[in-house]
Amino acid sequence: MHQSGHNWHNLIDKDLVSHGMTRSEHDPCVYHRISGQDKWVVICLYVDDLFIGGDDRSKKEIITYLKSKYNVSAEGEISRYLGISVMTGDGPWRLDQSREINEFLKENNMDTSKPIDRPGDPTIKHEEMLNGPSVNQPHYRSIIGGLLWFAIATRPDILYAVNVVAQFQQNPTSRAWTAVKRIMRYLNTTKTIGIEIDPKNIDLTIFCDANHGDAALGDRLSISGGAYYLGGSLVHWTCRKQRTPAHSATESELIAASEAVREGIWLLRLGEVMGTSVPILVHIDNKAAIDIANAKGLTRRVKHIEIRDAYIRLLRERGVVNVAHIPSLQNRSDVLTKAFSGPDAFIHARNMLMKPVIQKREAAGECCDESSSRTRNVF
Repeated sequence: MHQSGHNWHNLIDKDLVSHGMTRSEHDPCVYHRISGQDKWVVICLYVDDLFIGGDDRSKKEIITYLKSKYNVSAEGEISRYLGISVMTGDGPWRLDQSREINEFLKENNMDTSKPIDRPGDPTIKHEEMLNGPSVNQPHYRSIIGGLLWFAIATRPDILYAVNVVAQFQQNPTSRAWTAVKRIMRYLNTTKTIGIEIDPKNIDLTIFCDANHGDAALGDRLSISGGAYYLGGSLVHWTCRKQRTPAHSATESELIAASEAVREGIWLLRLGEVMGTSVPILVHIDNKAAIDIANAKGLTRRVKHIEIRDAYIRLLRERGVVNVAHIPSLQNRSDVLTKAFSGPDAFIHARNMLMKPVIQKREAAGECCDESSSRTRNVF
């Protein structure tokens, strides 16, 4: 049974490749066949759930082929996929997990909790979170797993807060549990919030930010955040602890930019078959970091910044990325790196991150599920 997923992937991979599909070098679960602008098909495979996008003729042909090989169903437009509700229509597509969030809160007796307007507590200090009586560790870990699922799938606004409380899974305390309940209270208040998808083009844009020496982290490492937009729509986001301590805010911002660019390169390569191309526009709100990226601020005072953290500068020189300054209040990745002290600032940052530029959708696809009767569309 442990090998069933691997064996299944080997089987369908062989059948798709033999039918003329090409497996992506950057994601083994993405397949494509492009024969010009008017004849193309892309398949995204997740175990036995498939997204199929392309022109009508190519979609019908590949679905017919899959039906000849497997017990595949393909009916109607997309409505749900992997626990994510998808609303389609004339305007932007909307992805949310309001139903799953509601069930999750009921299971944990938080569906009647008092409302709160922010998921993170800006007063959290790592040392304080270690004090207090211990709480049930398996239950704590289970809650963190559910919250991470929401944060990764459709709720980037809670990602930073979840990352902070996830540090205490080994020995959770009552203080850490209070912070976890705060996130659930926020979800109960905002369960209908989701992601809107409506790309107007195939240009890739990155917003990156860093929180230097975050006090919520015991080792005082900095936090890197990145928001990735395809044609103005949020398609990917990250919030990670940096690997080494940064000696300055400039260094932490440069590390964050380098990590964001590496992630962006992967997205760029993944979307090359659909036309994504260089340069990637990278927005940074630290002018000193921009100067270093543009090779203007290389003085002896920044000799401690390693070459790997100046990766973005090398890519800029090669024409892969363009670096632009953006005011901090307009940085869409701000909510991924810190807890806010006031609700107005948080709501502004959250809306700025999750709201796209509205435009007309040009293409759609279908989805097949080998084990159910759901059929969906994919942009």
